[in-house]
Amino acid sequence: HQLVDGVKVVTPAGHHLLTPFVLAEQQDWFEDEIRYLRRWAASGATVVDVGANYGTFSLSLAKAVGPEGRVLAVEPTPDTADCLRQSIDANEASNLELIEVALADEEGVLHLRLESDSELNALTDGPSPDGSTVEVQSRTLDSVMEERGWPAVDFLKLDAEGAEIRILEGAEETLRRSSPLVLFEIKHGATLNTGLAGAFTGRGFDLFVLVPGLNVLEPYELSQELDAFQLNLFACRAETAVGLEERGLLLREPTPLKGEVSKELLTGWLGRCAYTAHLAPRWRGAGGRKGAAEYLSALEHYSAAHHDKSLSASQRLAALDRAIELTERSIELSSTSARMHSLARMLRDRGARFASVELLVRLVKEISSGTVELDEPFFPADPEFDAISPGTEPGLWCLAAAVTARIRSATFSSYFARDTTRPALESMGRMGFLSPSFRRRLELLS
Repeated sequence: HQLVDGVKVVTPAGHHLLTPFVLAEQQDWFEDEIRYLRRWAASGATVVDVGANYGTFSLSLAKAVGPEGRVLAVEPTPDTADCLRQSIDANEASNLELIEVALADEEGVLHLRLESDSELNALTDGPSPDGSTVEVQSRTLDSVMEERGWPAVDFLKLDAEGAEIRILEGAEETLRRSSPLVLFEIKHGATLNTGLAGAFTGRGFDLFVLVPGLNVLEPYELSQELDAFQLNLFACRAETAVGLEERGLLLREPTPLKGEVSKELLTGWLGRCAYTAHLAPRWRGAGGRKGAAEYLSALEHYSAAHHDKSLSASQRLAALDRAIELTERSIELSSTSARMHSLARMLRDRGARFASVELLVRLVKEISSGTVELDEPFFPADPEFDAISPGTEPGLWCLAAAVTARIRSATFSSYFARDTTRPALESMGRMGFLSPSFRRRLELLS
């Protein structure tokens, strides 16, 4: 599988397994954090990927940190590790080292339970009578780092299906010598892993969550309610946060904007969208609806959040928050398809994925009932539709964009919703508005 960054990932053949399906479907991994890390990766950085699986993160980061950087991929599953070795060769990734061990809090031998999807493999108390476990060597991260001369670790990914605290307990000296940015799973199924988050805060780390639309980290407190779709958190110490903030990769709090935002950014963005030429005649009378001024200002703030290069990360987040606030207010005054499309997109950018899905369910119902009001500028809920022209069927285009955004946000991959996704994709195909990425999904499901 070739990813969007050109990296090649070797997996078992067939789409009955999770990773092969997702990589064929999306040409990338489904977690937003991988796109942030490609932006974070600086030349020469040192990365440790614990629970590397088939190496999607390891391989992408090995390319991003360059030949002066170093990536250590830790993967105990024999067959999965074999695929990763082939990927290392295919990418000529000489800066990527694979260690086929399980990290824990002690050296020895442990038992690994094998699942059909290798992402779910986990350490267990002992051998299974049904043969579903294998013995694996266990190491501590401290011993692995000591063996390599204690290189400073800049980034640590922990994805070990419940063994993360044991790994931390075997990494005390590594964390004393280094101050890495850490990515870890906060959710196992529907259960929040607050114990692991507490293990980081107890070691002097602060917690952060990704704002996916802006590709920047913001602070997170354990008392905050997490979005239902949020799988991961970041952690780092204050000195690392300062460096990330200087690079525009992290913010402490939104900084309110001073003065007006640029109107030209909005018109320029809309001018680059394929749907504008067809729908702009409908917008000539814009301004007559209740809340029109607030809504136009919302679109201008949204454009600034994405395209005003003079803004800091904290100002961009403030602009996005203001765009959401103003759009919600305008919808209270006059709810239209155009405004709801824009809000669903803004919410997804903010990381409010569950709220976006709820709004999209409502929007699809309204459009399906024949209520389609596109008499103001807007951004379609799914960004892929920026490049798709509605032609002579704006209503069907509007519906397809909303359904596409709902499917993309309501599940991480069609792998998890094959039976419900395929009919919807076939229906959009008949409408003539199946986006390129969803055409690929339909081929996988057929």
